[in-house]
Amino acid sequence: MLLTSVNTVGGLAPLMIETDSDATILIPMAIAIVFGVIFATVLTLVLIPCVFAILNDFRLLAYRVKSGKWPKRNDVEPATRRRLSEEALQIYNLRELKQI
Repeated sequence: MLLTSVNTVGGLAPLMIETDSDATILIPMAIAIVFGVIFATVLTLVLIPCVFAILNDFRLLAYRVKSGKWPKRNDVEPATRRRLSEEALQIYNLRELKQI
């Protein structure tokens, strides 16, 4: 993602600093694309992980309110809970097969 963004900005940089009168129509488009790519890169690499961390803190707080104790961070992750429930289901299925 970062390499693609740097490549796009670097590729459009000569067009943005062009002084030719033929390029005056394309310069605003190049500026819009460059700043759009920079904004999307920052949004993807910085803001989205921060939002996920904040949501995880809310999950920790909800668990604390519900159970009265602070859990580990991995205990409230949906992916961890899903994996553990799948493992428990597999163990249950293995026990059933051994009883038959």
